[in-house]
Amino acid sequence: MEPNPRHRIRHKKCSESRPACHQCVSTGRKCDFDVAPPVPPIAGPHDNGIFPLPATVRASMLGLAPHMHDLCASEAGYFEYFRYVCTRDIALFFEDQTWSNLVLTKSLAEPSIYHAAMATAVLSRNHYAPSMPSLSALNALSATEYANLQYNLAIRALNTKLDSSNASAELAVIGSILFVNIEFLRGSATDFGNGSLIEVHITGGMRILRQLTALGNQYQYLRNALYQTYMQYSWNGRGGLLEWT
Repeated sequence: MEPNPRHRIRHKKCSESRPACHQCVSTGRKCDFDVAPPVPPIAGPHDNGIFPLPATVRASMLGLAPHMHDLCASEAGYFEYFRYVCTRDIALFFEDQTWSNLVLTKSLAEPSIYHAAMATAVLSRNHYAPSMPSLSALNALSATEYANLQYNLAIRALNTKLDSSNASAELAVIGSILFVNIEFLRGSATDFGNGSLIEVHITGGMRILRQLTALGNQYQYLRNALYQTYMQYSWNGRGGLLEWT
């Protein structure tokens, strides 16, 4: 059964141009991004990390989890991009504002979600502004190389956190959903074959989700989001997934 019987409306991807995106302007609609705070600039390879940390980061630095203590200036800029742009983008895709605060809160608390957030931010920023310079903190690694590094760290951190608790299972499903999003940003949705990483993440999330949904409706937000991800992949003509149950 589909978790929500109504037909979902697919949104066009917002170009995030200020003060409103081209798609919304051309159709006369109000842009979801027209009141978003300005995205801070990102330090380039010759900036030597000289970039004032955003006030929100400076003010809470002492209270940050250990996995965020060593943020350099450019990484802080990318995290702010994730906070202001990517969280809203994720919530818009799932048509559920819960996800905006959820992924931000989880990224501050969980290393796996933080690394997934950084990979998402870099790939998203690179998609819209491919001419932006490389991150200065990474010895001129390309955006793709840095995103892959963060993606691998996210998977590794999630694997070390998994146990038999419900909280661990919930985290695993959230991670699976974000990992699929990263794969979409990497362009893996164009790959063929049942062994793709997208299918691994979706089927793994489905297996864990079945255990959680048996416990109650508090995990319905995960079911809706994973189903949306499942359908997005299926709409692209991929047939290697298990039937949704």
